[in-house]
Amino acid sequence: MRRGVMGWRVAVLAALALLSCATVPQAQVFQLPGGVTMTITQGCPIDLDLKKLKREDSVEFAIDETSVPSPGILHGAVAPTSYAIIMEAGSYEPNVSFSCKKDSRHSLIIIEGMNQSLISIRPVNNWAKFAGPQANEGYAKNVQACKENGPRWSGIWTDGYLARIAGTDQMGSVDHGFIGCNGHVGQMSNALTLTVGSSQFVISKIVDDFFIEEVN
Repeated sequence: MRRGVMGWRVAVLAALALLSCATVPQAQVFQLPGGVTMTITQGCPIDLDLKKLKREDSVEFAIDETSVPSPGILHGAVAPTSYAIIMEAGSYEPNVSFSCKKDSRHSLIIIEGMNQSLISIRPVNNWAKFAGPQANEGYAKNVQACKENGPRWSGIWTDGYLARIAGTDQMGSVDHGFIGCNGHVGQMSNALTLTVGSSQFVISKIVDDFFIEEVN
C-alpha cells in the first residue's frame, strides 16, 4: 500500500486527511507502530543546533543521476529519544546561507520514541519509479512553471552549470548556457528513503514542495 502527499498536503497514516495547498498547515503527526510519532512541519518552529547534525552529500540524494543539487539534507539526534531530518528548500540560491527558521520553506521531520539505531536514510534508486505519482506530478508542475516563468535562480547560477557523468559521482565540465528546466528542477531537488523501524517511506523535496510516499 502506498499513500502520497502533494505539496503541503499531508496524509495522516491513521486517517487520510488532505489539507488545502493554499494554506500552510500546522505540524502534522504520523502515528507509527509501537507508539512512535513522526511530525512534519514547514520551516523549523523549534531551535536546532545545526552543528550537531550530519550534512549528507547532496549528489548521492539527487533525484536524477546527472544532477548536482544545491539543497542539503541534514539529520541526527537532537535528544535521547528524538531524531531530526531537515530537507532544504531548493528555491534558495546556492549562495544563501542555510538557516532553518520558522518561516523558511525547508521541511523538518522529527521522529520520537524510536531507537535511533533503527532509523536510517539512504538515497532513492530510480526515483521516478518509487517516489509515487504525486511526487512525479509535483516534479512536472515545477518543470512547467520553469518553462512558463523562467528559472528560479538568478543568472549567475543559470548562465552555466556543473554536470556529472551518469551513474557516477564524477563531475563533468562547466558548460555555458541554461541547463534547461528539467535539469534546473533537478538542481533544486533531492529525495531520500527513510526507514523507521518496520515503516519505510520515500520522501521527496521538489524545489519547495514536500512529498511522502509510504512503502509496504
